[in-house]
Amino acid sequence: MRKGLPGIIAFVNACTLVATIGATVSLPTRILAAGPEDPPDAQGRPNVIVIMTDDQETTSMPFMPRTNELLGGKGVTFPNAFVSFPLCCPSRATFLTGQYAHNHGVFFNEPPYAYDSFRGREILPTVLRDEGYRTIHVGKYLNLYGSTDPTEVPKGWTNWHAPVGASAHWYHGFTMNHDGKLERYGRPQDADPQTYATDVMRDIAISQILDAKKAGQPFFLSLAFLAPHSEATFPGQDRLDDPRGAPRHANKYQDLQAPRTRSFDEADVSDKARGVRTIGRFKDGGIKRLDALYRARMRTLLGVDQAVAQIVETLRGAALLRNTYIVFTSDNGFLLGQHRFKHHKYVPYEESIRVPFIVAGPGLPRRVESQQLVSNVDITPTVLDLAGVAIPDQVDGRSLVPFLREPERTFDRILLFESGPAPSQGFDLDPLHEVLRLEEATVRLYQGVRTETFKYIEYEDGFVELFDLVKDPDEMRSVAKDEAYVGIRRLLAAALELMRDCRGEACRVAEARALAGALA
Repeated sequence: MRKGLPGIIAFVNACTLVATIGATVSLPTRILAAGPEDPPDAQGRPNVIVIMTDDQETTSMPFMPRTNELLGGKGVTFPNAFVSFPLCCPSRATFLTGQYAHNHGVFFNEPPYAYDSFRGREILPTVLRDEGYRTIHVGKYLNLYGSTDPTEVPKGWTNWHAPVGASAHWYHGFTMNHDGKLERYGRPQDADPQTYATDVMRDIAISQILDAKKAGQPFFLSLAFLAPHSEATFPGQDRLDDPRGAPRHANKYQDLQAPRTRSFDEADVSDKARGVRTIGRFKDGGIKRLDALYRARMRTLLGVDQAVAQIVETLRGAALLRNTYIVFTSDNGFLLGQHRFKHHKYVPYEESIRVPFIVAGPGLPRRVESQQLVSNVDITPTVLDLAGVAIPDQVDGRSLVPFLREPERTFDRILLFESGPAPSQGFDLDPLHEVLRLEEATVRLYQGVRTETFKYIEYEDGFVELFDLVKDPDEMRSVAKDEAYVGIRRLLAAALELMRDCRGEACRVAEARALAGALA
């Protein structure tokens, strides 16, 4: 074993301990402050709220001080949280099922792989409603929801409040389906402060929380903000003010620049996949546009940060906070200049697959970070476990409750990530900005695995990337062809082979077998 590869040594030594979630290996965890939250209300089952942003990179969290304090300061933050498929529609389907895309079948944001291919497969709200929970959705749903039938209320939801069709990507002028009845909110061109999407979704969520309180029924609330996603175009729109923050924040961050990370406008991409090698470097105008986009994105998060604070205050005022778990996350990350991508997701690099992930609530330690690797495939089983509901066999992920209760515990894990088949015709991967066509800028399909210290990616054309994340966290140089990493590459290739088609409990078994295989 090569010196300088500590993660794979721990990965090997812990192999025999990971057959169950209870077998763990303790690693250092930074405890920011001690003291558990107040215990749950003994009179009723807990409520659960999942707040999801759209296309939010983890490096943007410093722009959300209220969220960091009210949720991170009252709960557990997971800095090593990832999505299994870094694209809006597949990721949201994973959130609602606890399944990888190869099982739930949603592979893209466009037909035939968007909402229509998912309809009726919702596991999380259906199970909770069957167990007596009021299930509430407010905000963006899966892409193209409402395009066929804008009055449809998807399976499993007791109360439904979602923007329909293309209007789901407007900050003003969207049409909402309120339990089967449609209502228009302003016009895109007007930018009326009373019809700003983040504020509208916040107010509906607060109203729904209070209604559930009156009914005396435990509730699950899925609250999905559009921010900081870019906006669908409309006549006369100024693209430098896209996405639009709340009008009250219009003058914020005038001099802000996108982070100039090591991989920003990467000079040498010869080690990257074929599609990445076709992307040219930035020109001055491109960098200025990127900075304008970054400023606009951060402005939208100010409204979300305020919404989180108002929701927490509502829970406190209604005497619900002591009995409510709150999860904050995003559907995927976002690249802003890294590896030459102007503004992008979908690809398997860290900025794209890593997301914010915070859980706060009764009985949890405060101001704690868990170093455990987690995935969005774990959200459904975690929510069900927090609610005291049995986890269905078809769920691929695992409950994170043991790590919420004891954040210092960890176990070695292999996370699967993947893409999927996309429409065969040319289309825009990033249609709200410049054209970035799939066949020109990325490889169509990939699957890979990520451990604490390594990332291994196989592309459909046979190209392989391998990154030593300890030595090279910015993924500047693939070591797939480095003789010193031959053994690591074989181990991770074998792990991917075991996990690429797994289903349900077999996913956990495959992961344990992959870890155990490192002993061979």
